[in-house]
Amino acid sequence: PSMVTSKVIYMDNTTIYTARIRATYTGNVIFYLSADNGSHWELATVDDIHTFTTTGTELKWKAIGSYPAQLSVMKVEYNV
Repeated sequence: PSMVTSKVIYMDNTTIYTARIRATYTGNVIFYLSADNGSHWELATVDDIHTFTTTGTELKWKAIGSYPAQLSVMKVEYNV
């Protein structure tokens, strides 16, 4: 499998409680979100609002795909 991990895409003093991944991809891709700079990763479903078990102030995403997966568009909305 191949893995892509973002740098911090949002960092502020505001606690992140929820986030939603919007993605265009092909193949088998599993997505994760982290609200605490990657200390805790939580499985996320594309287009569903994810409520964090472990909140934080530094948002990141991670995608793990099996060949021939391809990720072409990635957007994360937070506190939705």
